[in-house]
Amino acid sequence: MTKLYKKTKNEIAEVANALKEGDIIAIATETVYGLAGDATNESAVHKIYAAKQRPAVNPLIVHVSSTKQIERFAVINETAQKLMDAFWPGALTIILDLKNSHSIAPSVTAGLKTIAVRMPNHETFLAVSKTLDKPLAAPSANLSEHLSPTCSTHVLKTLNGKIDGILEDDDACLVGIESTIIDTTVSPPAILRPGGITQEEIKNILPTIHHCSDDTAIKAPGQMKRHYSPQCSLRTNATSIDADEVLLCFGKTSLTSKHKTLNLSKRGDLKEAMHNLFDALHVLEDFVEKKNLKGIAITPIPDIGLGKSINDRLRRAENIKE
Repeated sequence: MTKLYKKTKNEIAEVANALKEGDIIAIATETVYGLAGDATNESAVHKIYAAKQRPAVNPLIVHVSSTKQIERFAVINETAQKLMDAFWPGALTIILDLKNSHSIAPSVTAGLKTIAVRMPNHETFLAVSKTLDKPLAAPSANLSEHLSPTCSTHVLKTLNGKIDGILEDDDACLVGIESTIIDTTVSPPAILRPGGITQEEIKNILPTIHHCSDDTAIKAPGQMKRHYSPQCSLRTNATSIDADEVLLCFGKTSLTSKHKTLNLSKRGDLKEAMHNLFDALHVLEDFVEKKNLKGIAITPIPDIGLGKSINDRLRRAENIKE
């Protein structure tokens, strides 16, 4: 049975101790809930992969509460330092070179000589990390390929009984989708996954950056062609709606579903839409299953700024299994 923890000082200490003993626990960040385990404990990391049914070739992001923690296992280059100064703590993951000598569990990096690192902008997660004083591997707390979780109910939906605990904090995921990932070990630096920090914001710090295609070798999470998927049909850029579909829309639209319609942002605000994205998809996924409907139709999202991050998630969610 998965244990539920509250975000009190005593229970945060309990969570840190449980992680020290090798437990894996879902903890909220400002992006989504992460399934945290001690990144230096190979057994704990294996438990993360097993619980998520995650492919072993898909590396994990390591979360830290200080740059001193990073210096134990990775090299902070000049480009990375600029990004850390500008965006940390926050929704940006940075790819760094591993040091020759480090204690990171081999499975975290999926055999790579680089590592993905982030400092979350979330007080409770940072408190756990500081108490444990170890880096935490923490991919999204869901089954692989399923929708990402932004509340504890979403976590329980696919992982109840498969993980040791959840540190509940359902008002935490203010960003609502995963972090942007940028590789600073290549020149020019390359965005591997769009997310909560836009390309435009990064270009204010690094004028020359590259955006990788889906054909790039997997170097970080979020590069799988199918990901973030509801367990029903999903159709993007919809300009009409079928009789057996529910509707997810953005801004003003004349479209509606006779079954259920949700709007990511009636005022057309991409930040609000991003925050609401996964929760809305969870609600519609459950409704489609309950009513035995075909799937979800989604009206177009502007492919600018944060809209690029939203569309990235929807494109991967729409990808058909081979």
